[in-house]
Amino acid sequence: MRWQQRYRDAIKAYNSACRKGTADPATLPDHLARELADSIRAWGEIQCPGGRFPSYTLSNLQANIRRNRKRLEQFARQPR
Repeated sequence: MRWQQRYRDAIKAYNSACRKGTADPATLPDHLARELADSIRAWGEIQCPGGRFPSYTLSNLQANIRRNRKRLEQFARQPR
C-alpha cells in the first residue's frame, strides 16, 4: 500500500507541475513515466490535457488504497 501512496503523491505532484507549466517527465519513476507516455500516445489531449495523467489514474489508485486500508482494518479486527 505504501508504494501506491508514493505513486499517488508523485502523480499529484506531476499533474500540479503540469498545470503550472513546469512538468518534467524525467522526474517520475520509470514505471509512471512509461504509463504516462502510453496514455498520451493512446489518448492524446482527450484524456491527458497538457500532458497530465488521465484523471481516472488517480481515481483508480485512490480506490485501491482505500480498499487495501479496509482489508488491513478487517485483518486487524480478526481474533488471533
